[in-house]
Amino acid sequence: MLVLGGGGALAYYTPAKYVSLDVNPSIEYQLNIFDRVLTVKGVNDDGSEIVDEIDLGNLKNKKIDEAIALTDDKIAENGYLDSEEGGIVITTSSKNSKRAKELAETLENIVNEVCKENNCVATVNAEAVGAERVAKAKELGVTPGKLNLVEKLIESSEDHDSVYLNEWLNKSVKDIMAQIKQNKHKIKNRIRSKNKIQMKISRTKNRIKMKKVTAKLM
Repeated sequence: MLVLGGGGALAYYTPAKYVSLDVNPSIEYQLNIFDRVLTVKGVNDDGSEIVDEIDLGNLKNKKIDEAIALTDDKIAENGYLDSEEGGIVITTSSKNSKRAKELAETLENIVNEVCKENNCVATVNAEAVGAERVAKAKELGVTPGKLNLVEKLIESSEDHDSVYLNEWLNKSVKDIMAQIKQNKHKIKNRIRSKNKIQMKISRTKNRIKMKKVTAKLM
């Protein structure tokens, strides 16, 4: 019984999964195999303030869906989701990639429900990442969700070298998403303008051809 009890305690207190939540507050959670929260940490100053306001004791040992709901409630209460441009990014990681994806989908649904209850409009993105992605983000002092988002910003930019990774890693999810949207809008407008020019050139060429044909016939 002592061996079984010790084994159960070891399993309970061994980190097995990782979850991060980004708005402007960035918060990360370490979970055990039962999806219970072992540790909670604010990755930036805003994240630390949110964790302090909720009280760490109210988050530890809770199921991650409850912990995420409490966190999102507090984030909404503090006005981070008042803007229509607000965004929430969730990342999950586990040795079992299928379980990580399922957890990401579950948490995305929970956060969407919390947002509805708080009458806030926010774009919620959730995805599963590998352990190497979590490690790289930690080296940069951010969450993998923030890192992924900034890399998407770089990809959406026409001049990749003009976007400085470290500069954008310090900005809010709202600001990053707004810039991505702006970049995509610029590209669409440029493509639209290019297509219009090509159509004009094509029409001009067709008119010239018609004039030459008409001249030959006459």
